[in-house]
Amino acid sequence: MPKVYLDPGHGGSDPGAVGNGLVEKDINLAIARRVRVHLARHGLAVRMSRTGDQTRPLRARTDEANAWGADVYVSIHCNAYVDESANGFEVWHSVQPGSRSRILARSLVQWLDRLTPLANRGARSRAGRGGRDYYHVMRESRMPAVIVERGFITNRRDARYLGPASGQAQVAEAIARGVLEYFGRNWIPAGPRAEEPAAPPAPAGQEAEQPEPRGVWYRVIIGSFRNQANAERLARRAREAGFDVWIDQVRL
Repeated sequence: MPKVYLDPGHGGSDPGAVGNGLVEKDINLAIARRVRVHLARHGLAVRMSRTGDQTRPLRARTDEANAWGADVYVSIHCNAYVDESANGFEVWHSVQPGSRSRILARSLVQWLDRLTPLANRGARSRAGRGGRDYYHVMRESRMPAVIVERGFITNRRDARYLGPASGQAQVAEAIARGVLEYFGRNWIPAGPRAEEPAAPPAPAGQEAEQPEPRGVWYRVIIGSFRNQANAERLARRAREAGFDVWIDQVRL
């Protein structure tokens, strides 16, 4: 079961950005809660850095994610700038070559671009001292980490979209879809499922086939290799055939 650490930025004594009647910490939490619901109903384990208006240092958040053994870290924020014309979303990922946070960021950008009217500022990275990641959540986490800056709270158009529940719901779905795609999971629309037709009776002398339990997923693994070049060669062939592929490194 993939483990996702959701981090609604700011909180408590730290309101984050403020603009156009909105407070960033409140929107971050509202969207993170919606993302948690989506991921949980798809069978992912989710932990949040805060579930209310608490003050939590960045160190406490990354320490908790590391101790829990999260597979990904998703920090949710709003952007702000002195120039009110700045607008759109962007997703920050690690500067480290080959980092899987870059793959996660691109997936999130794709879905935010597809499901929201916000301008697409793309996936970005920023290096700090010594070429390490500038942002704490990427530098100090042991798992792929991203920061989703989903629009400028200082831009009137972005704020009009981010304030209502309808806009927050679209952003939350886009984030959830991006995370699910990263883990190779298909999106299941929310709401009650249609009733499944009853199975026909089994022939005499045979047991009826048992239905698959809900919430069970099956992963197809093509192969495992000691040589990285061989793994990349097979992954390239799978991509050419139209499959979504990633390479995991497993130490035995």
